[in-house]
Amino acid sequence: MVYSQRAYPQFDSTRLTGGTAGAKGFLDTTPGAITATPPSGASDIVQPVGYWLTTTVFFFNPGAYVVRASA
Repeated sequence: MVYSQRAYPQFDSTRLTGGTAGAKGFLDTTPGAITATPPSGASDIVQPVGYWLTTTVFFFNPGAYVVRASA
């Protein structure tokens, strides 16, 4: 038999607090930050980057699309 394993990049960190399990995460307008609310400013870029598995575990799965928000 052949077994295959997949590695899922996830972060378990006390720095990633305030997430809600199942909520999507987007790049924030603050460099290096993740937010559950997509940026909505006129020149903001909306980049999905994954979702929260728990309040401190984030599953990093960047989306293949990037959208410019329109105000």
